[in-house]
Amino acid sequence: MKTFKVKTAALLAVNGKYLKHLLLDKVEREKVERYKSMPASTAAPIRVNSYNDILDGYHRLAAAMLRRDEFCLCIDESIPFSTRGLTDAGKAERGIK
Repeated sequence: MKTFKVKTAALLAVNGKYLKHLLLDKVEREKVERYKSMPASTAAPIRVNSYNDILDGYHRLAAAMLRRDEFCLCIDESIPFSTRGLTDAGKAERGIK
């Protein structure tokens, strides 16, 4: 799995509309605040596709924005992952033959 750093501003430019919702909604804002209080180095990477659309990690990006982090650690989901160690059921779940 390839991880890399992406400028927070670049992710915000692509995903900003949904992030605004997270910061305005009370329940979602509480979750963002919990992520904000955690050290950035302990947060899971944000999963993105090759266009920087977030697949998983909106709350972590919102927290990074509030912390004023310059970069976010991301995983590119468009890169194939290793199937070594996956059971037949795990492969079927992911659509791998």
